[in-house]
Amino acid sequence: MIMFVYVFSIVLCAGAALDAYVDAAGKSGSIRRSKWFWSAAGVLGAGALLFSLAPSAMMSMYRSVVYSDLPADKAAVLARHQDAISLGTWVAALLAVALAYLMRRVAKGAWRWAFAGIALLVAIDTVRMDRRFIEVVDLNRFFPHEPVVDFLRQQPQPTRVLPLPGGFRTNYFALEGVQEVSGYHGNQLRTYNDFLGGPQQPRLYAKQALDLASVEFLIFRRDVNLSEDPDLPHIEKVFDRAGVVAFRNLDALPRARLVNRWELDSPTDSLYDRLYDPLFDYRNVALVATAPSFASRPDGTPAGEAHIEQYEYNRVSVRTTAPDTALLVLSDNYYPAWQARVNGEPAEILRTNATFRGVVVPPGESLVQFEFHSRRFAMGIWLSLSAALVCIVVAVFPALKRGSRT
Repeated sequence: MIMFVYVFSIVLCAGAALDAYVDAAGKSGSIRRSKWFWSAAGVLGAGALLFSLAPSAMMSMYRSVVYSDLPADKAAVLARHQDAISLGTWVAALLAVALAYLMRRVAKGAWRWAFAGIALLVAIDTVRMDRRFIEVVDLNRFFPHEPVVDFLRQQPQPTRVLPLPGGFRTNYFALEGVQEVSGYHGNQLRTYNDFLGGPQQPRLYAKQALDLASVEFLIFRRDVNLSEDPDLPHIEKVFDRAGVVAFRNLDALPRARLVNRWELDSPTDSLYDRLYDPLFDYRNVALVATAPSFASRPDGTPAGEAHIEQYEYNRVSVRTTAPDTALLVLSDNYYPAWQARVNGEPAEILRTNATFRGVVVPPGESLVQFEFHSRRFAMGIWLSLSAALVCIVVAVFPALKRGSRT
């Protein structure tokens, strides 16, 4: 990002200078000013020649002026790339000579072909630089395919996993299309971070967190984070191959479920204290930010069933069957851009259990559809397209105007 801003500033200044230079083309003094480009090309050429004749002396001069306290390990890297640096100085000199010639043509008023040449130079230099940094590589080179991924893809979708630290690269399962409860980019929603105890996510391994987030599988790697199989009543070993072991969390709550008991949460941190209170019945009671349209029912009242029919990144469909009005809880993050419809009618999404989604459903069978529609995202697209159109007009109109004058 720093390099982008830096280069963008240079390009912007260069564009302004080129615009002024073109306006002065053919006028008195413009030919004389074009000699500055030849002077710059001469300096670069002399530097390339000196670097080829005395590379060690030039490198020492560079270090004394720019980086006098260069560590030994970095100095060794610099020395190994001496030939590439020498070649780079000659390429820069040749590009400067080509640019000087084109700018002289512009100074004489022959700007059309000169502009085409400048565009070609920019394209050549862009490709020359980008090929060093942008490379298409085989994903398996860095993230070799693990057989456990095939096992997870065979499970009823969507499934969510928790890979234990040290066993896999960060975001490995996410790259394979399997949802993780941790990882990603470090910019999780505040409510999700608070649900897990803060930026460091100290509650990530709490049983309440794993159950509420519908974490179905815990993934270990033998001899890395698993020395012997744990003996816990709520987990079951379901995969053991190629040094990777997967345990099913038998207590994980369904991704979509119905509840008919609820409590209003508190806007303070006590919400999370309540959610993780050992006496709180998190399996059957939902903490909601806004009171639903039905009264919380007694313990033991049947709530009904929910089944996910469609699950996509921006669209989720859930079929529910309830004996009475109930609250559908979807263990996916609440966010204002999500919209819900119940049997085709708009419905309010309630922030449930600190960070998840809840929607009130009527008795009987219902279809609940969640769709992601971000007005800010749509506005950003239109603003970007409008800005691009303005840039095209600003760039093309002056050129057409100059062409008509010539």
